[in-house]
Amino acid sequence: MNDPSNVDGVLLPWSTNFSARISLTPTVFSLTAADATAYAALHADFVTRLAAADTPATRTKAIVAAKNQSKANLLAKARQFAKVIKASPTVTDAQRADLGLPARDLSPTPVPPPTTRPTLLVDPFGNVELHDEATPTKRGKPKGTMAAVLFAKLADAGAAAPATPDDAKYVGVATKDRFAIPVSPADAGKVLWVLAQWVNTKGQPGPVSPVASSRIAA
Repeated sequence: MNDPSNVDGVLLPWSTNFSARISLTPTVFSLTAADATAYAALHADFVTRLAAADTPATRTKAIVAAKNQSKANLLAKARQFAKVIKASPTVTDAQRADLGLPARDLSPTPVPPPTTRPTLLVDPFGNVELHDEATPTKRGKPKGTMAAVLFAKLADAGAAAPATPDDAKYVGVATKDRFAIPVSPADAGKVLWVLAQWVNTKGQPGPVSPVASSRIAA
């Protein structure tokens, strides 16, 4: 398989897509329903442990270690299934590409990392609308991308805005043109800053978006 980046926020959209597709039609990819269920369980465990590791209140050495082990388990199963899919004579190159796997031919068409940035609109309730800077009047992701990885910072008015994703917290993957970041009544008056970057079917990220923000409504 084309291993996704070691960056957790890049692995996650690749695995989300892979799990969804093999769960929908496992036999198309020479897998079984039990195979898809087993992978979905490992994916769900990784999602849960990643969230705990990314949350300051729960981030400890033990939590991070558990997340890393969950990630290793997920990648091991993904590689196992990728070998099965690669060996199957009935799975087409297009189907492999849908899974984020390379084609079987010796000279596959390369899939470059995204070159454009998302542009974001954030409303006072935490809803994010995604556009691409090359097509600002249209919602959605550009051709060749699989999703957008989102990062956010929620803080009191007057706090510094995040300059990079490292200054914010990973909040999820948007496979459609809208994404909801959970906020609560207790957050009223705070400022929500959001950044994002497109990822392609290999899990490779593109450039980071400009920061978008909104003050949370009461």
